[in-house]
Amino acid sequence: MISRFIPLNTILLLAIITLFTACSSVSQNTDKAHINQKVFVTHDDPMGQVQSTLDLAQLNNKLALVVLGAQWCHDSLGLVKQFQTTKMQSILQENYEITYVDVGFFQDHRNITQRFGQAHYFATPTVLIIDPKSEQLLNGDSLHKWGAADSVPKDEYLSYFGSFDANNVSIAKTVSTEQQTIISQFEQLQSQRLMTAYLYLSPELEKDVNRPKGTDYDPEFVKRWREVRAFRIKLQQDIMQLYAQARLKPTAMLEIPEYQRFSWE
Repeated sequence: MISRFIPLNTILLLAIITLFTACSSVSQNTDKAHINQKVFVTHDDPMGQVQSTLDLAQLNNKLALVVLGAQWCHDSLGLVKQFQTTKMQSILQENYEITYVDVGFFQDHRNITQRFGQAHYFATPTVLIIDPKSEQLLNGDSLHKWGAADSVPKDEYLSYFGSFDANNVSIAKTVSTEQQTIISQFEQLQSQRLMTAYLYLSPELEKDVNRPKGTDYDPEFVKRWREVRAFRIKLQQDIMQLYAQARLKPTAMLEIPEYQRFSWE
């Protein structure tokens, strides 16, 4: 029970800290030097940007590292900050060609994620490690951890990104055609629902990011953000579980999840 003597502003701040774990919007007192690097910038042709990275990775016998994020996002900037450390730079330069795709305020970049077998980006940042020869996604089972990139310890960055090798690529086991069709239909339906929710939140998110210093968060926006965040986390988990079920039991009937409607629907 929350004491009635705690100021409302404090309660809202605590809620936001918990709520925006993946991904937090950048507050006004965030390190400006970090923000001003402008790693995530608008590109006229994001898919062309990705293709150039794939081509360069194949030419140099490296893996492609595609990061979908945003300049307003605390965890996106946290990832970039870790990438800039001396030890990480050594790993990245030796093993990867990197590109940063700006998703802005939840722009539709499903054409990129779906190219590599992901229905959508479920968080910012979304970190895709790709074999440029086969265009297979190599880290699909662990994508979720990078939605909270700023909270991942430094040692985990080093061990994780140091564990992938362009000369020793492991491709995930495929599922049956029938099960793939069922999962794909589910993914397409729910990714469209997530995109619709992103578009609904986008103006409110932009307004929140640009709100004057010292002003309060909008509690209604917090509520809606919480709904979408819970949905996208659960959806990503459910898709992973469906593929795990399909690989374990190729002829079994899949249990397709159902979700509640958003409060504004």
